[in-house]
Amino acid sequence: MQVAHAEPVVQPVHPQLLLESLPAVPENWKLLSSTGSNELMGSGEPVTVATRIYEIQIEDKSQEPPVFKTVTLKLVAMDVGSRTETVQTFRSQLASVGLGDEDRKKIEFGSGVVGVFRSSSEEVIKCNGLCGDRLALQVASKGADAKEFVALFQPVDFGKLAALGRRLPSSVITSGRYTLHIVDEMNPKKNRSYQAGTFDFSQEIIEAQPKDTTP
Repeated sequence: MQVAHAEPVVQPVHPQLLLESLPAVPENWKLLSSTGSNELMGSGEPVTVATRIYEIQIEDKSQEPPVFKTVTLKLVAMDVGSRTETVQTFRSQLASVGLGDEDRKKIEFGSGVVGVFRSSSEEVIKCNGLCGDRLALQVASKGADAKEFVALFQPVDFGKLAALGRRLPSSVITSGRYTLHIVDEMNPKKNRSYQAGTFDFSQEIIEAQPKDTTP
């Protein structure tokens, strides 16, 4: 079994750095979980994912008198490293706003971070965005309409994430083996690091093929 030595791969950042760069949020956002990890995609390329889940009480002004309702919000930032196709996909989504799909709307998160979201009748909103050339942003909320979703982010500061997007290190790995990390900020006992890698089975496949014994 051979460790793959294919194209050079950009090493994504440590998940703790990505977690520390996630946006500051209002005090009334209740943090339910905050985790980060390095992961290997099916293609063998590593990425770093940082995820925070919040529970937020907002005023439902559609009722008279207004009442409070609960919104759950999942915020995911991902350093895609060498996965340039991920960034290209998100850029194409941004470029397609206003070109025939009126359900897709653009949102300015601030500090140059932008996204595209779509809402459903069940008040479920999914949003994809970009922060620089390597940081992808995914947001999912339940319980808020489009107007409320945009309003949620007006006091949120994306400055640290934007700054990270401009200064990401670009260390390159060619060994096919990586040190992966798992970080749980609310339960540090689960933090750990381990070795993983991708393998090149091409030689084994060749050797396993039936031999031509025709005289």
